[in-house]
Amino acid sequence: MKERDYRLDLLRVIAILGVLTVHSTNLDEPIASAPFLVHVLYGSLVRGSVPLFFACSGALLLSPQRELSTKRVWQHHIVKILVPMYVWAMLYKIVNLVRGDILNVGTLVQSVKEVLFFKHVLHFYYLHIILLVYAMVPITRILTKNATKKQLQYCLFIWFLLGILYPTVYHIWPFSILEGIPTQWRLTLSYAAIGYGLLGDYLYRYPLSKRTGIFSILIGYLFTFSTTVGMSIYRGEACDWFYEGASFGPFLLTVGIFTLCLHAKFDPAAAKTKWISWLSKASFCVFLIHLFILFDLRAALYSSGIPIFLAIPLNVVLLFAICAAAYTVLSKIPVVNRWLV
Repeated sequence: MKERDYRLDLLRVIAILGVLTVHSTNLDEPIASAPFLVHVLYGSLVRGSVPLFFACSGALLLSPQRELSTKRVWQHHIVKILVPMYVWAMLYKIVNLVRGDILNVGTLVQSVKEVLFFKHVLHFYYLHIILLVYAMVPITRILTKNATKKQLQYCLFIWFLLGILYPTVYHIWPFSILEGIPTQWRLTLSYAAIGYGLLGDYLYRYPLSKRTGIFSILIGYLFTFSTTVGMSIYRGEACDWFYEGASFGPFLLTVGIFTLCLHAKFDPAAAKTKWISWLSKASFCVFLIHLFILFDLRAALYSSGIPIFLAIPLNVVLLFAICAAAYTVLSKIPVVNRWLV
């Protein structure tokens, strides 16, 4: 059995904390106000969180040294997404029906129909995408197993042009005047995510320098923050164009964070290593359940009088702690621990 790579555990912990931060921030404040700038300050730092999950999947599943059959992909990886996705999506529906005092046979049947056809709670878009990424793994593994380093670089270059650069600028003149087929060249995040998997495999095999990682994070953060604030002020309304995972700033953040974590050193016997490993295992459960309490917790904290600069990280810490505690309980329940968390 391959030795556990704690660097990937650290990446998953950083990614889930980033997702919670994304959901703890918004662009609903008055443009250019202090609260607006604070939200963008935090939000811009974590926009690479979901791409980090895709990159981690690529590093784990696309390695040429790993044996992974198509049957294994479907029976293990895809099923392990489908089962919790449908169960938790239905639980979210039921909870919302109870909260709205509209739970009855009719609304329950309608909810079942919606769940079956992927009308789920908003953050489950990640699960919808990762299903596609996993389904493509047997194909992308052919590329990573047989392509040379230069061929992989070429593939990533084309992906960067169509899946990162084009989505970043297509709103802006002169690209905004394009029409017809050229507008279809742009990759959506669903397909750009496959490229992030290839990127994760490439960076894992051919790591960049620590200095490059730091530089990538700085440029990615400054780009995301400045363009989001600048375009919002220019348009007179909140603009999240440069927040998208398939755009230039989040791409650089993903590359930088992934690179720095690969330079981390871990002692398998150390307490902090065991904690990181445990938190990494809890991250999927945290992702699945955190919206049950996010909005109530966020509303309570943000209306409590605590400065927003402190309220946002406090919300993230409390949200993570509550969900991790729930994982501690759920992970001890038979069947649930295998299929739902």
